[in-house]
Amino acid sequence: EGSSPGASTASAKVVPTVQGLPPDPGSAAIPRITEGDLLQLEVFQAPEMSTKERVMASGEIFLPLIGAVKVAGLTQEEAEQLITRKLSENYLQNPQVNLFVEESASQKVTVAGDVNTPGVFPLKGQMTLMEAIALARGVKGTAKDEVFLFRKMGPQGIRAYIIDIGEIEDGSLGNPPLIGGDTVQVAQSGTMVFFDRLFGKLALAPVAF
Repeated sequence: EGSSPGASTASAKVVPTVQGLPPDPGSAAIPRITEGDLLQLEVFQAPEMSTKERVMASGEIFLPLIGAVKVAGLTQEEAEQLITRKLSENYLQNPQVNLFVEESASQKVTVAGDVNTPGVFPLKGQMTLMEAIALARGVKGTAKDEVFLFRKMGPQGIRAYIIDIGEIEDGSLGNPPLIGGDTVQVAQSGTMVFFDRLFGKLALAPVAF
């Protein structure tokens, strides 16, 4: 005998679902440098120090003149300030330092569904939902304004947020910041959206407040 839809739903992992924006992640939305990240450093007064370095297992990068600098766990801005301070102590007066995370080893977001170029994208700086969709070259003509944002909420597991991007575009709804590990699924108009390939079998359930 074939399994009934009810039996399939019963065997699925139930994901709490909320209509609207996720809570503000605060500092969690600011990516921190981790082991394996590829960093690009630019020092305007000393172009010979401009370099690309991958963060070692020790959490350090090795820079000319300065030597080993521990940057793992710092934000991009904090790492810039640390390198600036070390340069100004012994080598340069008022150095201007720019640090970019060219490749993130852990901070990524997934954009899937009815977009032109679905994929996994590095989280560079503070990325918003609409910026992530733009990285996927926007939504297709068959897409709904409805987007599912899946976020891991620690011990609570995955939670899904149903967001109307039309309301973001007209300014009636905020453009939420994303955090590493988020998955954005753009729904297709007139069809049922399934998430088996992303998370296994899921059943979305409204959250009661």
